[in-house]
Amino acid sequence: KKVFKRKIMWFRGDRGTLLYGLMSWIYVKVGEPDEARQILLKAKEATGGDTFKRNWEHLSNNREKSFSNAGLGDQWYSLYLENPPAPKQQRMRGNGRNPRGF
Repeated sequence: KKVFKRKIMWFRGDRGTLLYGLMSWIYVKVGEPDEARQILLKAKEATGGDTFKRNWEHLSNNREKSFSNAGLGDQWYSLYLENPPAPKQQRMRGNGRNPRGF
Protein backbone atom coordinates (compact mmCIF):
# COMPACT_ATOMS: atom_id res chain seq x y z
CA LYS A 1 0.00 0.00 0.00
CA LYS A 2 2.80 2.41 0.89
CA VAL A 3 4.79 1.49 -2.21
CA PHE A 4 1.75 2.00 -4.42
CA LYS A 5 1.06 5.46 -3.00
CA ARG A 6 4.69 6.47 -3.40
CA LYS A 7 5.14 5.16 -6.94
CA ILE A 8 1.81 6.24 -8.42
CA MET A 9 2.84 9.89 -8.03
CA TRP A 10 5.53 9.34 -10.68
CA PHE A 11 3.11 7.93 -13.24
CA ARG A 12 0.86 10.49 -14.90
CA GLY A 13 -1.72 9.77 -17.57
CA ASP A 14 -1.77 6.33 -19.14
CA ARG A 15 1.56 5.32 -17.65
CA GLY A 16 -0.05 4.23 -14.36
CA THR A 17 -2.67 1.89 -15.81
CA LEU A 18 -0.84 -1.30 -14.91
CA LEU A 19 -0.22 -0.11 -11.34
CA TYR A 20 -3.86 0.84 -10.85
CA GLY A 21 -4.98 -2.48 -12.33
CA LEU A 22 -2.60 -4.47 -10.15
CA MET A 23 -3.57 -2.73 -6.92
CA SER A 24 -7.30 -3.05 -7.59
CA TRP A 25 -6.86 -6.75 -8.45
CA ILE A 26 -4.97 -7.33 -5.18
CA TYR A 27 -7.75 -5.66 -3.17
CA VAL A 28 -10.42 -7.79 -4.87
CA LYS A 29 -8.51 -11.02 -4.25
CA VAL A 30 -7.88 -10.12 -0.58
CA GLY A 31 -11.60 -9.44 -0.10
CA GLU A 32 -11.65 -5.65 0.12
CA PRO A 33 -13.83 -4.55 -2.81
CA ASP A 34 -14.47 -1.12 -1.25
CA GLU A 35 -10.75 -0.29 -1.38
CA ALA A 36 -10.59 -1.62 -4.95
CA ARG A 37 -13.54 0.59 -5.90
CA GLN A 38 -11.73 3.67 -4.56
CA ILE A 39 -8.59 2.76 -6.54
CA LEU A 40 -10.67 2.25 -9.68
CA LEU A 41 -12.34 5.62 -9.19
CA LYS A 42 -8.92 7.29 -9.09
CA ALA A 43 -7.86 5.25 -12.12
CA LYS A 44 -10.93 6.36 -14.09
CA GLU A 45 -10.11 9.99 -13.38
CA ALA A 46 -6.39 9.66 -14.09
CA THR A 47 -6.43 7.45 -17.18
CA GLY A 48 -10.00 7.29 -18.46
CA GLY A 49 -9.61 3.60 -19.34
CA ASP A 50 -12.66 1.56 -20.32
CA THR A 51 -11.39 -1.43 -18.35
CA PHE A 52 -11.43 0.56 -15.14
CA LYS A 53 -14.92 1.89 -15.82
CA ARG A 54 -16.24 -1.62 -16.46
CA ASN A 55 -14.54 -3.05 -13.36
CA TRP A 56 -15.82 -0.17 -11.22
CA GLU A 57 -19.37 -0.93 -12.40
CA HIS A 58 -18.92 -4.62 -11.60
CA LEU A 59 -17.73 -3.88 -8.08
CA SER A 60 -20.47 -1.29 -7.51
CA ASN A 61 -23.07 -3.93 -8.40
CA ASN A 62 -21.44 -6.57 -6.13
CA ARG A 63 -20.22 -8.71 -9.03
CA GLU A 64 -16.67 -9.49 -7.94
CA LYS A 65 -16.64 -12.62 -10.14
CA SER A 66 -16.88 -10.44 -13.25
CA PHE A 67 -13.83 -8.37 -12.27
CA SER A 68 -11.07 -8.78 -14.85
CA ASN A 69 -8.21 -6.64 -16.10
CA ALA A 70 -8.09 -8.52 -19.40
CA GLY A 71 -8.71 -5.22 -21.20
CA LEU A 72 -5.14 -4.17 -20.36
CA GLY A 73 -3.94 -6.79 -22.84
CA ASP A 74 -0.52 -8.42 -22.98
CA GLN A 75 0.91 -6.20 -20.25
CA TRP A 76 -1.58 -7.68 -17.79
CA TYR A 77 -1.09 -11.26 -18.95
CA SER A 78 2.70 -10.87 -18.69
CA LEU A 79 2.26 -10.67 -14.88
CA TYR A 80 0.81 -14.24 -14.93
CA LEU A 81 -2.00 -13.30 -12.54
CA GLU A 82 -4.73 -14.38 -14.97
CA ASN A 83 -4.60 -16.84 -17.84
CA PRO A 84 -5.25 -15.45 -21.31
CA PRO A 85 -8.25 -16.89 -23.14
CA ALA A 86 -7.46 -19.97 -25.19
CA PRO A 87 -7.63 -19.47 -28.96
CA LYS A 88 -10.65 -21.07 -30.57
CA GLN A 89 -9.92 -24.16 -32.63
CA GLN A 90 -11.53 -24.75 -35.98
CA ARG A 91 -13.85 -27.68 -36.29
CA MET A 92 -13.15 -30.39 -38.81
CA ARG A 93 -15.63 -30.83 -41.62
CA GLY A 94 -17.23 -34.22 -41.97
CA ASN A 95 -16.78 -37.00 -39.49
CA GLY A 96 -12.99 -36.69 -39.24
CA ARG A 97 -12.23 -40.23 -40.38
CA ASN A 98 -11.42 -39.57 -44.00
CA PRO A 99 -8.79 -36.82 -44.47
CA ARG A 100 -10.19 -35.90 -47.91
CA GLY A 101 -13.67 -35.29 -46.57
CA PHE A 102 -15.39 -37.90 -48.75
